[in-house]
Amino acid sequence: MPVVSLMPWPVLTALAAVVTVVAGLVPPIALASVGWAQAPDIGFWSMIALGTRGWLLAHGAGVPIASGTLTIVPLGVTALALLTGSGVAGLAAAQARQEAAIELSQRERRALALRVGGVFAAAYVVCILFASALTDTANQTGRALLGGLLVGLVSGVVGAGRAVDWHPTAWWPEWAKAVPRAILAAICVMVACGAVVAVVALLRQRHNVMALYDALVPGTAGGLVLLLLQLAWLPNLVLWCGSWALGAGFSVGTGTLVSPAHNLTGMLPAIPVLGAIGPNGPGPRPTLLWLLSGVLAGGIAAAVVVRSRRAARFDETALVGGLSGVLAGLTFWLLAVVSNGSLGDARLVGVGARLLPLLVMAPTVMGISGLVVGLVMGWLRQARAGRDAAQDGEADPTTGDGVDEEATTSLDLAEGKPEA
Repeated sequence: MPVVSLMPWPVLTALAAVVTVVAGLVPPIALASVGWAQAPDIGFWSMIALGTRGWLLAHGAGVPIASGTLTIVPLGVTALALLTGSGVAGLAAAQARQEAAIELSQRERRALALRVGGVFAAAYVVCILFASALTDTANQTGRALLGGLLVGLVSGVVGAGRAVDWHPTAWWPEWAKAVPRAILAAICVMVACGAVVAVVALLRQRHNVMALYDALVPGTAGGLVLLLLQLAWLPNLVLWCGSWALGAGFSVGTGTLVSPAHNLTGMLPAIPVLGAIGPNGPGPRPTLLWLLSGVLAGGIAAAVVVRSRRAARFDETALVGGLSGVLAGLTFWLLAVVSNGSLGDARLVGVGARLLPLLVMAPTVMGISGLVVGLVMGWLRQARAGRDAAQDGEADPTTGDGVDEEATTSLDLAEGKPEA
């Protein structure tokens, strides 16, 4: 008998949440320990508290720093928590399904996934509350609890739903079932474009990046810590570059602007990756071609919908393609909201994608391109189907009026007429 079957599924689910918390705490505490090795005069528990604050930051709780409060969520650590949580929550849900010992309907699978996800989220939030109390961040407890609840619910429900084979879209209308896949495809396009923008900028401005790194004189251990810290915020940077590619741009503090058309930054924080930002002034004209990334994302969203709806009319494919583009743009905007924050007080407030321009541009560009691509693909498919039907209905030129010669011969034989 497996070990996991020796305990009820609620206990196993709570234990899975604790395992997720421990796995999430290991990287930031390990990173803090490297710095502790360079400054041993700092107490051991102070090092543990610093790593724990870094983990709480991944759930939205700000961390006090020299220039104020750091509130930019390291989405790399958050993604790690989501992946770990969904995996262990799936194990608990599989145990709960085994305990049911009957074949479950989709409604029962949904109820089971929500129960497992709820227990997982509750246990996860309790761990967040305990860690927040230990690190004396009471003023940030509310943000941490909200972030922990979201991480716990998403990872718990997704992992449990996958384990019990629950299909959330099973009851949706047929036209809407492909929309989530279309949104995911569009988001992947924007993430890929953002990653390419970041790589190109780092390569073009590598001398500035290395100059900032050398000015910090981090040493070997410090360089490793600096690299890992920047990797923790790499998803944020990719989302900001995606906003840049859409034309909305991003900011690195109050009164700054980084966009394909123009840069206005002033003095930047001494973070090596920010050296990839180009000089102030108008941007090169070829960079405006990046605005096509939103058109591409919306078009791919529409293509996913059209390919899954082979019998749909062109008006339906146009509407659903446009809807998928709009929803993809709104989803990208929500991700940008999560990625934003502050590097401190005063001028360093408001670092990240420019949310108002992005809210206007992302759904508009993706929605219009999705509408156009859906309309064109649906019309071409309908026109092709009409031509095929017309060709199938045409008479065979070798038989004159289109009457089947073999069938006529058989009828003549049945009536006693000799075969010609």
